[in-house]
Amino acid sequence: MRPLGDDIIHSVTNPTLKLTAAIHVYGGDVFATERSEWETEALEERPYDVDKAVKRFEEANR
Repeated sequence: MRPLGDDIIHSVTNPTLKLTAAIHVYGGDVFATERSEWETEALEERPYDVDKAVKRFEEANR
C-alpha cells in the first residue's frame, strides 16, 4: 500500500487481458469531494461523473 496526497493524479494500465482490480481508501465523503477523471480516448481531464461510474460498475457486475 502506498499513500497518495490530495493533489496526486495517477494512472493505471493493464497490459494483459485478465481482469484486474484496485482498492482505493478515501477519508471523508467520497461523493461530496470534488474529483476529476481522465478521458482515455481524448486524453483530457474532466469532472468525475458519479452516475456514469455507477453505471459502469453495474454493467461490469452483470
